[in-house]
Amino acid sequence: MSARGSVGFIDGRLFASRELGESFAIVRVENQPGLRIYADDHLVGTTGRDGTLIVPGLRAFDVNRLRIDDADLPLDTLVDTLETAIRPYARTGTAVRFAVRRERGVLMRVRREDGTALPAGALVRVGRAEAVHVVVSQGEVYIPGLTGTTVLRASWGDRSCSFTATVPPSDDPQPRLDGLICREISHYAAN
Repeated sequence: MSARGSVGFIDGRLFASRELGESFAIVRVENQPGLRIYADDHLVGTTGRDGTLIVPGLRAFDVNRLRIDDADLPLDTLVDTLETAIRPYARTGTAVRFAVRRERGVLMRVRREDGTALPAGALVRVGRAEAVHVVVSQGEVYIPGLTGTTVLRASWGDRSCSFTATVPPSDDPQPRLDGLICREISHYAAN
């Protein structure tokens, strides 16, 4: 009976793997099991329960592109980058981390005082923030990271209105708020 493979230690982790080849990497996507990992656009495996995968067979002293498949990520998860390039030394391992974070976004349907939907293309600001969110059809607007009670302001053409949104605490990754009324702001009060 015989077996071939490798045992190694990288990034504080002891692991067993098939033969490592010239170089290898440990890919870590914190708490994301079952995420497909690609090396130079070839599927090399999926992350385990702890969100890690050993990627053997990388080319030493050459650019190797490692990529995660964002289709495997939950909808409320954002990732800074989906791909990274590494150039490992011969017979060494490289630790690669893909930073992901959860972001709860709120989908709101907003109407004007006369019952009509906010017009498509209207711009919505959260407080005095510079970030602008655009209203799509039927007065719907998506705002990421909104929590608690917040005053928002919508503007289109020479008109503007404000409304208050209260996001209830829940585990829902994308709560929906309906029945929000945007009250007209007079041109003089806006200045």
